[in-house]
Parts: sequence; C-alpha cells; structure tokens
Amino acid sequence: MAGLSHEKSINEIVKNIQKFVLPIFEIFDSKETVIEFLKSKGTKFNPYCENSLFPLDFLLCHSNHETSELFFSNYIKKSDYKEKLISFFEKLKNEKEIDLNHSEFVDAAKIKLAFINKLSVK
Repeated sequence: MAGLSHEKSINEIVKNIQKFVLPIFEIFDSKETVIEFLKSKGTKFNPYCENSLFPLDFLLCHSNHETSELFFSNYIKKSDYKEKLISFFEKLKNEKEIDLNHSEFVDAAKIKLAFINKLSVK
C-alpha cells in the first residue's frame, strides 16, 4: 500500500468498511433486531455474505420455536444442496442416537440440532 496509491487504497478500504461492515454491526445493536433480520433475511448481511446455519444455536436460545423453524426452513429452501439436506434430515428420523459431535458434512451438526429441537422443514 506504499507509494502513490497509498491514500487512494486507504480511502477505498474505509469506503468499503462503511458500506459493507458497519451496517452489520448496526444489526447487532439489539437482540430483537438481529433476530428479526435472521428470521427474514438469514445471514445475507450484504451481497458478499453467504447464507449459513451458524446462528441456529443463537435463535434456539433467544427466540421462539417458530422463528427458529422459519430461519431453518428458509436456509434449506435457498441451499444449493436442498435435496441432500432434506434427505439427511429425514434419515435422522430412523436414528436411535444422534451424535452432535460428529459431522458427516458441513451442515450436518446444525441439521441434527434442528432435528433434536423438533424443527421442521416447511
């Protein structure tokens, strides 16, 4: 970042932080605000964020069943792996024990968590 483009680079970084990062922090000003955001938009905080099931634990602890279920269902609907996730969720109905410490694939532990908490895919 040294040289003639130093100031231009810093200005561009500051502009992008103000445009893409700071608005995310504003969402987290209150628990209610973040719950509403996750419920309606998932984890697409900006165009560069991917949808994720990571906040499911938070929602299960700090929101109601309906909100957690809506977040979970919306994630499944928007996933490129929708069929795989639904198939895995359905397979859990036949399992005697569910190990949350073992993850068969990236979202498996969160799918198990949803199943254990009696969330459904709508």
